[in-house]
Amino acid sequence: MDYLLDGLATALRLLAMGDAETFSAVWITLAASGMSIAACLAIGAPLGFLIGYHDFPGRKAVRIAVDTALCFPTVVIGLLVYLLLSRQGPLGELGLLFTIPGMSIGLTLLGVPIVMAMTALAVEQADARLRLTLLTLGADGRQMLTATLWETRYHLMLAGVAAFGRIVSEVGISMMVGATSSGIPAPSPRPSRWKPARATTPSASPWGWCCWPSPCC
Repeated sequence: MDYLLDGLATALRLLAMGDAETFSAVWITLAASGMSIAACLAIGAPLGFLIGYHDFPGRKAVRIAVDTALCFPTVVIGLLVYLLLSRQGPLGELGLLFTIPGMSIGLTLLGVPIVMAMTALAVEQADARLRLTLLTLGADGRQMLTATLWETRYHLMLAGVAAFGRIVSEVGISMMVGATSSGIPAPSPRPSRWKPARATTPSASPWGWCCWPSPCC
């Protein structure tokens, strides 16, 4: 318990003193999270509206895929984004690896399924008379989208809060994709000091038990 209290006291002291490294970490966190949540809402809300509003072939499969993406391992997301943004990757020429925009890409992939799933659920549970009223008034596709999202704005705000909480608390993706953006050196493989041991068991020998001394030989 004393360890936690000492850590909290140290954090408050660094904030009160205006420590440069502390505020740099706070700024990077807010910048990456802000860019990510903006992208999540811009991408996830319209896609969630399409899933929840329209009935198309394969809709159930798409909904299952979106719900499954909610529990996708974050380490896998970070690794995929790292491979895409690395020098040998297809997006390596953009130079986004170990930058705040690069971190935002990984965090966006983490938050988009949350916004999509919650928006689709909100649209499905909306009043059925809303669609009939909009069609009667001659609303086009864009007006249907904006009016429906406005009627479900509180659910959309809840989706944004849930996605932001998931994004701002994520550490693995940020460390894998944007380690050096905060001054932390990127992890690099180090050569092992251990040499591979020779086979000491008969099963590891290419000759099997024939070369293993036994009373039968």
